[in-house]
Amino acid sequence: MKRSGAKHEVAKTSNLLHPLLAETVHLAREAAAAKSERLRFSPYEALMDAYEPGLRTADVEAIFGEYLSFLPDFLARVLDRQRTGPSPQEPRGFFSIAPQRALAPLTGDALVIGVLSWIREGTMRR
Repeated sequence: MKRSGAKHEVAKTSNLLHPLLAETVHLAREAAAAKSERLRFSPYEALMDAYEPGLRTADVEAIFGEYLSFLPDFLARVLDRQRTGPSPQEPRGFFSIAPQRALAPLTGDALVIGVLSWIREGTMRR
């Protein structure tokens, strides 16, 4: 497929998906408003509660506050290490795509579950 054809397909897919995504967002907002009123939380907290009961905006803000204080210096150290340290080793061997695709969602889920448990337990540390 030529580049212009690919752009056309992306635009066509976007045009098809846009109304569906808009309806999904609309319904999520309605659900958030209803849960918010019933639970006496903010709409955002009502939606978070579906994924991590008891998690509140203040908890999330505290965690992101830790990130804000930690990440700038950490990023500078990582970039310095990348500039001055040894090059990373290239993986060797054949790595078929199918197992990687199967593993990717599992590792993402595991990461999210781990972070949420750190939040709940208050054990996230630098």
